[in-house]
Amino acid sequence: MVWDLVVGSLVSSTAGLVLALTTAVLTDYREKLRWLESNVHQPLYGELTGVISGELPAGDAGYESLWADLDYYKTYRVDADLAEALDQYASDVSQLRGVERDEDVEAFVDALPAYICEPGESTVELPSGRTVDMRTWLERNLLVLSTAPSYRDVAFGIDPADLSYLWAEVDGVSPADVEAEPFDTATALEVVSQEFTWGYEALYNQWDDGWLDDLAAALATAADQPDSAVQETLLLRHDIGTAASETKAMIEERADRGLFRSLWHVLVRGRGRGRGP
Repeated sequence: MVWDLVVGSLVSSTAGLVLALTTAVLTDYREKLRWLESNVHQPLYGELTGVISGELPAGDAGYESLWADLDYYKTYRVDADLAEALDQYASDVSQLRGVERDEDVEAFVDALPAYICEPGESTVELPSGRTVDMRTWLERNLLVLSTAPSYRDVAFGIDPADLSYLWAEVDGVSPADVEAEPFDTATALEVVSQEFTWGYEALYNQWDDGWLDDLAAALATAADQPDSAVQETLLLRHDIGTAASETKAMIEERADRGLFRSLWHVLVRGRGRGRGP
């Protein structure tokens, strides 16, 4: 009888201790997930969405990802696979500032016809009175513009299918649209502008029907400049967009796992640059 009481007491104590430890581990892990979500996942998710659309993050020194600016304590808590993907993405973003040439952008602006942009100017006024800088427009829309049918036989032309990561983010461009011959670049530019609330569609609507051909010709002029980096810039921007899409999917995957699945994932696979979630 005494031994029964001792064994029962040990079992009860052990169960209580296991429950307490489990509760502590789950509480600590839940807090880690919340910390990662608010300090890494959410802000980077917003940045990556912008990058997919063509809007790259910039710092004082030029293009720079938020990830590159985080201190090591924060990056250390991100799991190894995601950290490696973010490292590569941030490196590509940083590399763009040494590739993209201001001279190419200025050549594009200078080649724009007067009905789009007055000679010597770079801004266009929208019907609302808001102005748009065509340098910014080009930076955001370079990849979509490079799908123009007139670039079919030009080295820097982009196959619309190569921008599948972008079309997946917007309504209005279906797989059938991407496969259409010729691809409707003008519609794609308007759809992207509307999806990301840039307001450029109001700009397009006040131009003549041939505005896309004139934009394409202006980019071709920029690409013909001595030492032009238009093709190199396009390729790197495409790589950045692809990397951003893949990294965003990794963050979504982690957000969908839930607490217990995330904890099991760590315990079983022993992941981590810091064994984070």
